Amino acid sequence: MYDTDGHIITNYHVVQGADKIVVSFYDGTLARAEVVAEDPGVRHRRAGRWRSILKCCSR
Repeated sequence: MYDTDGHIITNYHVVQGADKIVVSFYDGTLARAEVVAEDPGVRHRRAGRWRSILKCCSR
């Protein structure tokens, strides 16, 4: 988790095209999340956009 508001930073290709995102935490709990931002400014040759920011909806 990036901050106490529930934001998570991940690579764009991890969530690219996903209909549903479920985050798994180290303690085994699961939480739904949604993409709230993508970084189109930083590009990688194969992966497209480099970063996405997720927001956990519940935990």
